[in-house]
Amino acid sequence: MTRIYDSLDLPMVGHFRSILESMGIPCEIRNEAGLSLAGEVPFTAVYPELWVLDDEQADLAIQTIREYLEREKTAPPVEDWTCSNCGEFVDGNYAECWNCGTEAL
Repeated sequence: MTRIYDSLDLPMVGHFRSILESMGIPCEIRNEAGLSLAGEVPFTAVYPELWVLDDEQADLAIQTIREYLEREKTAPPVEDWTCSNCGEFVDGNYAECWNCGTEAL
């Protein structure tokens, strides 16, 4: 087993696990509940960690995460939008209106 990623952002660790598992790379997350200990122990000691079960797949997993993070840095910002159906203001990260479910145009 190889630890390939850690972050204070547990949802991002879970997202990376999902990406890797969809590629056929078995993973596990350790310290999922560790953040509750922050303050009693150094917070860096309780970061959620993503581990690849097969060491031979670690390099591919690390490369995949590195490429994802690089794309995120260079991606243009997503613009917020107003729903054409109900007029609600919707954060650009969403493809549907949170209020009525209408898809973004």
